[in-house]
Amino acid sequence: MSKLSDIMKSRVEKLMDGERREILLNAIPEDITPEQAISVNCLIGTGPIGKTSADGLGRITEEIPLKFPKDHYTHENLALEWYMGGGYLKCSQTDSIGDHVGEPIYFSCIFCFFFRRIEPGNQKMILETHFSLVSKDKTHIQSKPAAVWNYNNTLKLPDPENKKFIIKTHNLELVSLQDDENYFETLRVIGKDEQKGIAIDFKLIKKDPILLHSGTGYMGDTENGIAYGYYTAPYFHTSGTLKYKDEDYVVLEGSFGVDHEWGTIGRPLTKKVQNICDFLYALGAKFRFLDAGFGLYGYESWFGFHFDDGSFITTVFAGVKELPQNKFFNPKKQLSQYLSPEGKQESIPELQLRILEYTHLDGSKYPTKFEFINTPVGDFFISPLTQDQRMEWAGGGYAYEGGAIVTDRSGKQIGIGNLENCGWDTKFTENVLKNLGIDKSKVKLFNSRSKKRGRLLVVGFFSIIVFIILLSAWGLSFLF
Repeated sequence: MSKLSDIMKSRVEKLMDGERREILLNAIPEDITPEQAISVNCLIGTGPIGKTSADGLGRITEEIPLKFPKDHYTHENLALEWYMGGGYLKCSQTDSIGDHVGEPIYFSCIFCFFFRRIEPGNQKMILETHFSLVSKDKTHIQSKPAAVWNYNNTLKLPDPENKKFIIKTHNLELVSLQDDENYFETLRVIGKDEQKGIAIDFKLIKKDPILLHSGTGYMGDTENGIAYGYYTAPYFHTSGTLKYKDEDYVVLEGSFGVDHEWGTIGRPLTKKVQNICDFLYALGAKFRFLDAGFGLYGYESWFGFHFDDGSFITTVFAGVKELPQNKFFNPKKQLSQYLSPEGKQESIPELQLRILEYTHLDGSKYPTKFEFINTPVGDFFISPLTQDQRMEWAGGGYAYEGGAIVTDRSGKQIGIGNLENCGWDTKFTENVLKNLGIDKSKVKLFNSRSKKRGRLLVVGFFSIIVFIILLSAWGLSFLF
C-alpha cells in the first residue's frame, strides 16, 4: 500500500514543473505528516494555472435532487467534503459542585470536520478538525488544528450500511446518538484542547426544515464540473457544557446550525480556462487565494443568521476584485435564501449588502461589519463578536470564522449569526511554506506565473489590437 509521502511525490511530479517541483520534492519527508501533506496540496494549487491538486478527481456535473439520509453521509471520489457547525450559546459559569455562579454569558462556537481527498480513485482521505470559542469582546480561542491520514489511522466514517455516524480525531468527535436511519436527528460533539484551556460537550437535537442552498442544494458551475452539494440544517437545539480559559460553564439555552458541503471545486485542466486565466494575469489581474489547494483564486464571504422571530437567512458573495467600502451590491440572486418561521424556503433576489468596516490583521484584511437591506426581516447590521476571529488550518494559513451580532437600525439586537471569510489572507503562501520548512523568500515564486507573463503581455496586447481592428472593420461594414 502506498505511503502518504509516495502519493504526494507522485502528485508533485505530475502536476508541478520547473523550480517549484524541485523545491517541493525536496521538502517532502519520508515520514510526512497529514498537516504537511495538506500544505503540499495547497502549493500544487498555486502552481501553473489549470494544473491543480483537484485534477483527476470526480466532478459534480448535474443537480441530482438531494435525498436524506443518504446525502448526510460522505460522498465518493470528490476532492473536498466538510461538516461545519456554528452555534450561539447562553451559558452560566459553574463552581466545583456544579452550582451556577454570576450572570449568564453568551458564547459563539465553531466546529469543523474537513475531508481532503489526496489521490484520484483512492477513497482514503485526510481528515482535518478544529473548534473554537469566543464571547463578546473577549479572546477568541481556537483548538490546535488536528489532521489524520486514514491509511494509518482508522477513521470511522458515516456508513450507510450499518447506519453509524462517527467522525473522530484526537481532539474532536461527532457521533450520532441514534443508530437507526434518523441518526442525523440527534448528535453529540465533543472537543478538548487542554493546552488552550477549552473544551466542548454538546448534545444537538435537530428540528426541521433543512435549507437547500441556491434552492436546489447545489452551488457553482455544474456545466464545467466546478460545483458542490450544499445544505444547512439550521435548527439544532443545544444543551451541554463547555470550558473556556479552564473555567466551567453549563449551556442554559443554545442553537447550532450545521453545514454539509461536498464537491471538487478546483478548475479542471482545460485549455480554455488556462488561456483565460493566463490572459487576465498577464493584463495585471491580481488573483487572491481561495482554497488554493484546489485551484480557485479570489475570495468568498459566507453568512448565516438566526433571527429572534425564528427565521433564518443565508447568503454568499465572491470575486477576484476587492470591493469598496460603503457601496451596496447584490450577491448572485440564487445565493441569498430565506427560511420563514413556518419553514418555507424562498430566494431573496433583491437582497443587497455593503461592507462598512475592514479588520486588518498581520498584513491580511477581512470585511467584518456589514449592512443588509431589502430582506424579509427588514434592514439590519452585523458586527463581529470580537475583531480577531481567524481560524488556523492544519496545512497553514487562515480563514476568518466567527460569531456575529445582528442589530436593527435602532441598535436593538434582533438575531445572531456566523461570518466566514475565505481567501482574504494575503500571507497564505508564507504560512503554508513555513509548515514545510521552505524559506519565505520563495513566496513570490509560488504565487506568480512570471515565466509566462512577458510573452502573454505581448500576446495580450496583440490580441487587443486585432480585436479593435476587427471591431472597426465590422463598424465600417455598416457604412459601405
